[in-house]
Amino acid sequence: MSAILRRLFPNRQTLLDADAPPPPTTEITELDGRVRRLAHLARMCPYAPGFRIQSKPFIDRYGLTQECSQRFGHNGGQRRIADALVPNKPLHHLLRAATPLELRKASMSGHTGLWVFRDDVEVKKQFGTSLWEPTTGGRSMRLATTRCFVSGTVGDSSTIYRHHYHKYCQDILCAPLRQDANNLIAGLVASGGDFSQVPLHTRLDLLRDMCLAMNSIQANPSTTTYPSIKATGGEHGSNALFRALGSRYGADDLAHLLTTRVPSDLRAKAGLKSRDKALMFTSSALQIMPFVFPQTVFQLIETTVAYGHGSSHVESSLKLVYGRCPITGVGGKKTDDNNWPVVLHHITVDGRHYLVGFINNMINAGLGALGNYKSK
Repeated sequence: MSAILRRLFPNRQTLLDADAPPPPTTEITELDGRVRRLAHLARMCPYAPGFRIQSKPFIDRYGLTQECSQRFGHNGGQRRIADALVPNKPLHHLLRAATPLELRKASMSGHTGLWVFRDDVEVKKQFGTSLWEPTTGGRSMRLATTRCFVSGTVGDSSTIYRHHYHKYCQDILCAPLRQDANNLIAGLVASGGDFSQVPLHTRLDLLRDMCLAMNSIQANPSTTTYPSIKATGGEHGSNALFRALGSRYGADDLAHLLTTRVPSDLRAKAGLKSRDKALMFTSSALQIMPFVFPQTVFQLIETTVAYGHGSSHVESSLKLVYGRCPITGVGGKKTDDNNWPVVLHHITVDGRHYLVGFINNMINAGLGALGNYKSK
């Protein structure tokens, strides 16, 4: 599927050369427009795989950098920057008082004590005329009104993050982002695992491919080849799809998509013991699900449930034990139930759950930034 689609970023140079989108003044409805905005912010990430060196000129041209005492990890960075923007603090000189025209355009006429970034401040290229105001007590600054740089939706600090990166002893403010867009970028630049990493420019196009596939499902659900089950009751779609994959009973049985013929070397990579029952997708199933890593492995868990009068039956469930995100390349053996980067992704359309693939958890959590991809 990917080979026949027009590429936004056919190589790394096209990502390096892409124009910087202006700050949004209205909601961005076109998928490609949102992906290009996502790409602009992702290339600023100082730890994006294969882009660590190339990120520096973008940070210099479009970011706001502040020295800090934290050596590793970005926790607290957006708060530290906001604290430094208040009057008499190191970064306050980067702000100026909002003009009456700016207040009127933001429907904030009559408000006082509101600030915007100066026109010569690099990060204004993403923040535009976002209005800042002191918090109660005046110890920090919050966004009084702004637009998410990716989607263009309006919000304030209660709904929109001050997206930032961190590198050794530096906080880097980049753009106002809704939480889903913030999650999406975190997943897009993920690294690690047992496999080679997918280049950043390719990740962006693969992400777009998946969104186009979901758009097609939403437009013509009756013609899609993606497997689906009827949405019933209050069970979440991903749980219902897992149950359907592990069950061989009922009209919505999806067990035919799986085979027990798992090679011994793959069982070893997945950490399975000789007595463990393993399953993987058949070759025909993979042909209709391009966003599934071919070597995804499940363990079949069978539990005997007792009834009264000495009767019982066996309930089956699946546990994903080995996988790889087809967008980022991150994955490997599951070793920790609380820290696993690959999850089942689905969308719900016209009363049916459609299995789209197994992707990075943060990408899964952030896809709403690119479109109306409901998963119930």
